[in-house]
Amino acid sequence: MADYAGIHYPGGVQRPGEAIYKTVAEPLEAEHYGRVIVIDVVSGDYEIADTDREATRAIRERRPDAPTWGRCIGGDGAIDYGSSVVGVKRILS
Repeated sequence: MADYAGIHYPGGVQRPGEAIYKTVAEPLEAEHYGRVIVIDVVSGDYEIADTDREATRAIRERRPDAPTWGRCIGGDGAIDYGSSVVGVKRILS
């Protein structure tokens, strides 16, 4: 289980989230293109669902305090958002 105590991302969770996504993107894009992935940026654990709400809910059930980042699988990542222990932000790119 990941330890989230004292974790802070001054630049946000986008950079670590993108780095983790790049390591799993190729195999996921073939099977899950267009779905949403939400990643725990500390443990690397992730959840895939049809909507950001479903994926976030699923990862929060297992890791309620995790700083997370998510995007659409494949394409240009039209949904690109992140949350931290202190709050949530959503960026549409």
